Amino acid sequence: MERRLSLLGFVMLIITLIGCGGRGGGATGLTYRTNWTLNGAPGQLSGQSQRVIIRNLNGVDVTSAILRSPTTPIEEVTFQIADGQYQLLVQLYSGSNGDGTLMGEIRKRVTLSGGLVVNSAVGTAINSIEVSPSTATVQVGRGEVFVANGLNSSSVPTFVAPNGFTWTALGGVGSVTSDGSFSATAQGTGSVRATYTPLSLNGSALVTTTPSGAVKRKWTILVYLNAANDLQAYSQLNVNQMEQVASNPDVRIVVQWKNYPSAFSGGLFDGTRRYLVKPDTTSTIASEMLQDMGTTVDMGSPQTLNQFIQWGKANYPADRYGIVIWNHGNGWLRSPTSRAVSYDDEKGTSIQIWDLNQAFGSEQFDFITWDCSLMQMFEVAYEIKGNTKYVVGSEESPPGEGYPYQLVFNKFRDNPDDTTLNLCKGFVDGPLAVTAYQTRKITQSILDTSQFAPLATAVSDFG
Repeated sequence: MERRLSLLGFVMLIITLIGCGGRGGGATGLTYRTNWTLNGAPGQLSGQSQRVIIRNLNGVDVTSAILRSPTTPIEEVTFQIADGQYQLLVQLYSGSNGDGTLMGEIRKRVTLSGGLVVNSAVGTAINSIEVSPSTATVQVGRGEVFVANGLNSSSVPTFVAPNGFTWTALGGVGSVTSDGSFSATAQGTGSVRATYTPLSLNGSALVTTTPSGAVKRKWTILVYLNAANDLQAYSQLNVNQMEQVASNPDVRIVVQWKNYPSAFSGGLFDGTRRYLVKPDTTSTIASEMLQDMGTTVDMGSPQTLNQFIQWGKANYPADRYGIVIWNHGNGWLRSPTSRAVSYDDEKGTSIQIWDLNQAFGSEQFDFITWDCSLMQMFEVAYEIKGNTKYVVGSEESPPGEGYPYQLVFNKFRDNPDDTTLNLCKGFVDGPLAVTAYQTRKITQSILDTSQFAPLATAVSDFG
């Protein structure tokens, strides 16, 4: 019995020492070190391999490795990556090559500056829950992403069951999604709580929300950019084009942008984000991220579009508003499946034409533009006649590359006081100025909704 107790004490000493991670003397890169000693302990999560993934804050994988030596007490891997902030995801698998059943996870945000060691332990009991960041100051209308970890009695990260956390926002200052993405909605002080449901253990982070500082400008143009489909590769091109002409502070372009990189090429991040477009002429995205909304957003829902509209107007008030819907569409053209727009291929959803009244509600716009196929049909425009002065789009299937936004929004940048009709002509003139579009379907038009009543009467009388 004494020998057994001494061995257990020695094991716990090792775990405690390994838990003292941090900067090593002269070390560079990010080192992940795991203790397999208690793997297989009764009642605890165990496995035969670990897949270690380093992601940037866009949620895109930077590098990864597999640890597969559970009989070795201590195993580690070092990633030589640039200093900065990263997401560390470690997945514990039943198979020996990062495969089989996913048994547990560790998620942690880390900041690398020179060298960093992150430790973990397999098979140890979860004693407490850590939420990071532990404190955050968030402006109303913006957001923060929180992650939660299980810690053992030595405060070393240990594995938790996949999808084992539920999230709650407290204090009435915001909301939080099922994957920890917090959105600030009111000024004050509150908290975000993660509950590990298998053990009913809680951990919290303090959140202070500050005023939005909303300032009224001449124009706010909302872009509902649903790239969770085979158009994803063109989405970064279009945002880059918007950045080229975003230098007038009186014209704000605000984007809700979804990517689905596990299914389609060209994804910049995973999930849905909101950006304020900032001026830039490089091929990278330099716009300001306002909210990371996580991976649960359904861009094929009319309620999601309505929420974006309300959020955009509340936080970016303007004298005039426009909105661009970016995606596939089939208008009122008869289809085997639907007459819809904004197809979200991750969720398998879309906004039906007859649900556009839910999507737009009572919100008013100076123009609504469809950067989609087949949407410029009278049947579609009639559905939204009470929401906008002008409807812009194509009755054909325009190029997948979409509008050349640098040629469309330059009119708004240069002369924001011009009439809405003249400014909207950029959606027609812009594609005509692109040489590569000359042999493609670029039919574009602007519909004046004030003329719809007599047209509808004439059509009804004709029928």
